[in-house]
Amino acid sequence: ELAAETYGRMHLKTGFLENVRATAGYFLNAKGQRYVVVILHNHASAITRHGLDLQDQILNWVYKHSP
Repeated sequence: ELAAETYGRMHLKTGFLENVRATAGYFLNAKGQRYVVVILHNHASAITRHGLDLQDQILNWVYKHSP
């Protein structure tokens, strides 16, 4: 799940096909800097809850740790 502090700071479009999940958009990191993000997850687990959790973890990490 996305961290509560990211709410309203990320503007993303999501989509999925068979074995593919994608997320793209932009966000303001914890320091207020704007970043563009694209995640393309191509794997059998991509359309499962595990795939969604993985993308959330990536977005949370980038939000907190981007320079």
